[in-house]
Amino acid sequence: MNWREFFKLTIGKVILLIILFGFFSVFLGNPYVFSLCDPCGCYNSWGYPVHFAEETAIGANILDTNTLPFDCGTRVTNWNIPMLLVDFMFWYIISAIISLAVNKIRKK
Repeated sequence: MNWREFFKLTIGKVILLIILFGFFSVFLGNPYVFSLCDPCGCYNSWGYPVHFAEETAIGANILDTNTLPFDCGTRVTNWNIPMLLVDFMFWYIISAIISLAVNKIRKK
């Protein structure tokens, strides 16, 4: 197998990429959802192994107890597009390796 065939875009690799990216980067790549919660809600971060999006609040004031209810500020999601592309490339290489292993097992 040469490099061109290894990186060739196939429907199997794309489906595996979507499954791997969706499961690891979106579902499991959000470790902060249970740990960074305050009265305004939870703050998220997406991506595994590279974080490509982070949800934060601008202007939140939860420490001032004189102003009730809390001022939660404005929620903003910051996207890092180059890191999103790196994350996609990482999972595509993993899906190509899995596809190569499955093809070798099938040929035996």
